[in-house]
Amino acid sequence: MREKKPQITRSMLKSYRGEVMGIGRMKFPKTFWFNYEVPLLSFIVIKKEDGSFVSTCIHLRIDGYGKTIDDARIDMADNIWSFLDMNFNNERSKDRCWLNVYDLFKGDKTSTLLWDKYHAVQLMLAERHFQQKL
Repeated sequence: MREKKPQITRSMLKSYRGEVMGIGRMKFPKTFWFNYEVPLLSFIVIKKEDGSFVSTCIHLRIDGYGKTIDDARIDMADNIWSFLDMNFNNERSKDRCWLNVYDLFKGDKTSTLLWDKYHAVQLMLAERHFQQKL
C-alpha cells in the first residue's frame, strides 16, 4: 500500500510574519474585578525569521512576543487582560465596551489571513489524525 502525500502541507502555514507553529483558544473567566463573560478567543503562534515568536489573538488583534512559544502566549494573555480591563473598567470606554469588542471581532484583510492559517492548521492536524482538545 502506497503512503498518501499530505494534502495540507507546511508551505500552507507560511504567513507574512513567518511560519505558523500552533493554534489555540483562551478563555478569560469572570473574576472579582472583571465581572464579564467574554467568548472564547482564538489565537495563532508564528515563528518569526529571527527565531522569536509572536502570538496573536485573532479576534482582538492583540499580539504577544517572546523568545519561546510560551513566552509569546503569556505576553499575549497579559496584553489581552490589559485591554479588557481598560475597555470594560475605564469610565471613558465602559459605555461602548461591547461595541469596541464587536468592532475588533469584525473581519479585515489581516484577520482573514490569520483565520485562513488557523484553519489550515486545524485541517492539517485532522488529516494527520491528531486529536484537538476542546
